[in-house]
Amino acid sequence: MKFSTFKTKDSRRPFTEMQLSDFASIVHEPELGGAVFIEGARLAEQIRATKDHNVQKQLKQFLPAISPGTLFGQDRQDIRSYTGLMQIDIDEGISDPEQLRNDLGGLSWVAFSSLSVRKGVWLLIRIPEPENQPLYWEKINGWLLDKHGLTADPSRKNPKDLRFFAPDRDAIYNPNSKMLPFIPAEELPPKQPSYNRTCKVTQMGEFVSPFDDFNCNADVLSMLISDGWKINHRMGNKVRLTRPGKRSGTSADWDEKLRRLYVFTSTSNLAHDSNRHALSPVDIFMRLENITTTHQARQKLVEMGYGKK
Repeated sequence: MKFSTFKTKDSRRPFTEMQLSDFASIVHEPELGGAVFIEGARLAEQIRATKDHNVQKQLKQFLPAISPGTLFGQDRQDIRSYTGLMQIDIDEGISDPEQLRNDLGGLSWVAFSSLSVRKGVWLLIRIPEPENQPLYWEKINGWLLDKHGLTADPSRKNPKDLRFFAPDRDAIYNPNSKMLPFIPAEELPPKQPSYNRTCKVTQMGEFVSPFDDFNCNADVLSMLISDGWKINHRMGNKVRLTRPGKRSGTSADWDEKLRRLYVFTSTSNLAHDSNRHALSPVDIFMRLENITTTHQARQKLVEMGYGKK
């Protein structure tokens, strides 16, 4: 999962992108990151050495920054993908920052735990739905309040938020951290569709084709998730998906308006052939179920209750 890095928080364009494992190494040893992070570490030590908030604020403007929740393209308006890494930033009420960093870093669901530039504690946590990051933030903030009497910075609800670099030789990186579980559907806010989808069906007398019925009404995302696909992020009408066996990145787009799947990988049984790029729900179903003829597909769909007489 790559994210973007910036020479300063005010930079419009990222200067490079990196994996969390590489960033963790640079936090441990800034020399590994080259001149930008070496200078950043020097500035961070100056910030930590003074109690003058105005001086701290001025120096912070020259620190390098990262966008752990987002991989940007040419600039910060160009979102290439969301990483699924959520920031949690704790600045107030900490009596022992090092101990809190170690305690939280030992949790199985914390991917990274480190001291911030002003000796707060910040975390990175893997979440399955970046588009619902505010809800996951609320869950973790509630847990922090119950367990530690602490509250997190609410600005980190935004996956596009940047954060300042700060060195910490004892930062904790867990490459095998667990992803937080999906928030139950009943806890999600109701969806407000941005379009009115109409679905045409072929009727012969009082008969509706099982193919048309399935194409209009099948829960395609649940079907794909059951096959091992993961939701990477949402963008407008499109749901960006990661193929089975891959941790992140976009392998396919499901267009909720057109109800078509566009596959970009060749290492999947859904990979398109030269004759068909966009897959309908029936196409997806046949490939996932290894059904080779439309006759077999019709029989199976009718058995599942699709098509009305």
